[in-house]
Amino acid sequence: MPRQEQARAPDVQASTVRAVVLRRGESGPRLVQAPRPEARKGQALVRTLRAGIDGTDEEVLRGAHGAFPPGRDELVLGHECLGEVVEAPPESGLVPGDRVVPLVRHGCGACEACARRADFCPTEGYREHGIKEMDGFFRDAWVDDPATLVKAPPGLDDLAVLVEPLSVVVKAFDEARRIQQRVPWFEEAGGFRGQRALMAGTGSLGTLGAFLLASEGMEVWALDRDADDAAAPALLREIGVKHVNTRERHVVDVAEQVGGFDLVLEATGAPQVAFDCVQTLAGNGCMAMLGVPADRPPLPVPADEIMRRMVLENQVLFGSVNSARRHFEEAMRRLADLRARWPGQVDRIVTHVFSPDEIVEAYQVRGPSVIKKVVDWTRGR
Repeated sequence: MPRQEQARAPDVQASTVRAVVLRRGESGPRLVQAPRPEARKGQALVRTLRAGIDGTDEEVLRGAHGAFPPGRDELVLGHECLGEVVEAPPESGLVPGDRVVPLVRHGCGACEACARRADFCPTEGYREHGIKEMDGFFRDAWVDDPATLVKAPPGLDDLAVLVEPLSVVVKAFDEARRIQQRVPWFEEAGGFRGQRALMAGTGSLGTLGAFLLASEGMEVWALDRDADDAAAPALLREIGVKHVNTRERHVVDVAEQVGGFDLVLEATGAPQVAFDCVQTLAGNGCMAMLGVPADRPPLPVPADEIMRRMVLENQVLFGSVNSARRHFEEAMRRLADLRARWPGQVDRIVTHVFSPDEIVEAYQVRGPSVIKKVVDWTRGR
């Protein structure tokens, strides 16, 4: 993990702050000067320390996902963030200096789901920071409702920037565990412990997912298109995760050899991979789809065989998106536990750190050496 630099607070007297934006009609990020954020009554002012880049950010740039704020032709990017409180209302429970991770989704405010959990909003009225109709966190400072800020424990340091992607996996795993309680012997057999799991995709979300599944005592396989010596497969091999390179082995063949997978988490967003993975489920197995596909041509799949197996073998396929506050809080605890168990390995999930001035390069860097890219907003202040 790179040395943590001494952070400096944003100049709250300055009229502008740095921000990375996408403009309508463009497909690349721009570093610009934006108006200084003004906290209204009840809001907290937060400065960005680190912000992560993932596949969703790249889809937003391509126009395959997300939407601009109403009436605007510019969106501040970034939805994965670790920030530090500058100002907060006295009743918020937050004080200057607290490190926080913000929730991504704000509910529509009109449906029953959003009154409880915005990640289950069935309408199109929700907004998401840096993705859908709401500015993100790629800027020196921002304001938000304190209820959407989750305090990070001191021991996580800059690694807390991984909380948001881990929260997505935590939610999916939680949902899968609840679903599998339908199996009469699931709990008495120790839940998922000792069962086989497949993590499809080894980006930051998939790598964190493989760590989480391994920590649950599962026999874990990770699937991608990389060679065994690429950054993610090599790292995961150190904690006992097996690797499937789909350029060399078909995952359905692997599943037939090992007897199928009891739990599959799909995080590639590639329809062909996803439906290949459906065919790897063992009897009574459960699969969560986490990847959002971009526009692709129609995909021929063996629907009759998939349907037959799902019905006759009691299999479950479900989708999961975003996460609620309790999943962020659980991800904080889980990340601390993972770091305590595998300290040298977990810190290496962050492979590339950039300054805001290097934002174009940050988006362009790809390849087998990349797991997680992070922008350090304390640089250049």
